[in-house]
Amino acid sequence: MVPGVIVENVSLGLSMCAERVAMFSAVAQGTRPVALALAAPDTDGGPTWPCGACLQVGLELGGPDMLVVVGDNKGGPVQQSTIGELLPRGPHVNV
Repeated sequence: MVPGVIVENVSLGLSMCAERVAMFSAVAQGTRPVALALAAPDTDGGPTWPCGACLQVGLELGGPDMLVVVGDNKGGPVQQSTIGELLPRGPHVNV
């Protein structure tokens, strides 16, 4: 397990989501991400899923079958999907 935290910047475009921090850290440690788990407050009454940039990085580093597991940070229900299901028209990459 490789943790990640959000790294915010006054310029939103220079911020880095926790998901990408974790995936990049895994690669820096010489491993390939195989799953991504998020624990975050709900967004609009539902679970918070990775943003498009994080899905794209997940597709490139882990492939379309990489598992994504999300849940709130209060012990609520957990949901799961794959990068390929969340980004169905993502470019095909050789992982």
